[in-house]
Amino acid sequence: SGVNLVLRLFLRSPIIVFGAMIMAFTIDVKSALVFVVAIPLLAVVVFGIMVWTMPLYKKVQANLDKVLGVTRENLTGVRVIRAFHQEKVEEGRFRGFTRALAD
Repeated sequence: SGVNLVLRLFLRSPIIVFGAMIMAFTIDVKSALVFVVAIPLLAVVVFGIMVWTMPLYKKVQANLDKVLGVTRENLTGVRVIRAFHQEKVEEGRFRGFTRALAD
């Protein structure tokens, strides 16, 4: 899926944009000039948003990984947790990781 995303973003999208610009020039030159100005501006805005959100995305993914790890541990060792009466401890541990994810 990651390869598919890269192919779609970096190969297909620019080809579609350039094809649309060529078609716009064949239909109306004035509208095409607006298109030529708008596309780079939009590209800069999208790039800026990506630069701003990537660290946030990585932080959320790391915290989500921790929550899913605790969930996997609890589901795998549910009998052991019950045998040693550690339900409250594990609930508190899970709550701590979910709070970190929500913050």
